[in-house]
Amino acid sequence: MTRVGFFLIGFLLAWNVGFSQIRVKFTVHITNLPIGLGGVHVAGEFLTNQSLSIKADWLLSAPGSQLQLLSDCTYTVSVDFPKTSAGKTLLFQFSRDSAWSNQNGDVSEGNPNECCLSASCAEPGGNGGFDRRIIIPKCGGEYTCEWNRCATLLEFSPPTLQLSPVSQTICKGETIQLHASSDGNVAWDPDPDFSCIQCLDPFVTPLVNTFYKATSAKNSCFRRDSIQIRPEVPFLQLPSDALICLGKTLPIMAASNGTLVWSPPDGLSCTQCLTPTASPKRRTQYKANMQLGSCSLVDSMVIDVDTHFVRAGEDQTILYGNEAHLEAFGPGGFQWSPAKDLSCEDCPSPFAKPEVKTTYTVYSISPNGCKVNDSTTVFVNSICDDVFFPNLLTVNQDSKNDQFTLASITNRKNCRLVFDHFEIYNRWGIKDFEASNANFVWPEKEKPHGIYFYTIVFTEEKWNGWIQLSE
Repeated sequence: MTRVGFFLIGFLLAWNVGFSQIRVKFTVHITNLPIGLGGVHVAGEFLTNQSLSIKADWLLSAPGSQLQLLSDCTYTVSVDFPKTSAGKTLLFQFSRDSAWSNQNGDVSEGNPNECCLSASCAEPGGNGGFDRRIIIPKCGGEYTCEWNRCATLLEFSPPTLQLSPVSQTICKGETIQLHASSDGNVAWDPDPDFSCIQCLDPFVTPLVNTFYKATSAKNSCFRRDSIQIRPEVPFLQLPSDALICLGKTLPIMAASNGTLVWSPPDGLSCTQCLTPTASPKRRTQYKANMQLGSCSLVDSMVIDVDTHFVRAGEDQTILYGNEAHLEAFGPGGFQWSPAKDLSCEDCPSPFAKPEVKTTYTVYSISPNGCKVNDSTTVFVNSICDDVFFPNLLTVNQDSKNDQFTLASITNRKNCRLVFDHFEIYNRWGIKDFEASNANFVWPEKEKPHGIYFYTIVFTEEKWNGWIQLSE
């Protein structure tokens, strides 16, 4: 088995049993200080719940407590802590030689009467000295200092991990490539679908809904993520063929687990949606092309259009008292409204004799039940021919030509006027009289002689004139 293979198995085993280590590298620089046979070691109290490497008694034989000489004055050791130690306090000192060999005298940097760290980078110990203090980081780090000098802990960051696609639906039997992006070492959980588990871009061909998991390791930290791939059998179902009335709409309720593209686009509210609304002007076959991964399906439906129609003809104008000849065009079956003043209401060509402007609507229903309508308007010309306006009244109480009424208007041929109101003003523009009743009489009592101006308003037109009162 290759080294990579051994690493991968150990890597996954450490993860799967829920245990991983936090590694902190301690480095101390000692210059011009005598070092005994005991070398340099880490002394202190680890509140870490059973560290793997450093034992509570701090014997020189305890693995991890003895620093290794890297150069004339630099010592280093890497200490492994269990994952449960993250965030916990570590109190320690660096010591040269040891109490057990004591060739140069055991000297710890934080002991009283020897050499002491300042409180700026340590905290008081119970014996009057000082202890270095760090919080064990989540992902390990490097602690570097000089003898009896302050230092900082460089904490390592956890790995990044992003898998794509986040979630994907594919056609059953289709192969898809996954991708992992990370600044750490990535391994996929073993799965028979994988083309490889030690690569960033494996291929898989799942037959059922599957979550594929990957782990990235960096600085003794791990990050996990997963991808869901859903293999599905493609399906596409369209409604049965349909018939609609011209100008109406029909929702097409399609069912599919893929994406659809409709054609032709004529009369469709959208061409890339599942349920478009159709309003064709003629018989149309709509085709749906479905795509699911590399799989595709095609289905179609026909929407027939009932083109039943009716036309009421052009507007007309007649003189009051005359008739208009209406004429409907269309396949048949007519009904006119309003029926008043019509010679018939269910024939194609009735005669209309309205007294005022009237709009007639003709309705028609096809054998399929499609109801259509159209309208035409008959305008009635009520202009009076040869109307004479009397403009001289004598107020001599002889009951002859001494009052103004509508009956005073003579020679009203082809005329039908609907009275609205009457107003009369004196020559200074002051209203003298008004009436909203067609039976008005003016003047009702004696008035000063002179010129008066009047307005008679009908619904169809308005007349203006003047009247002179005299003896």
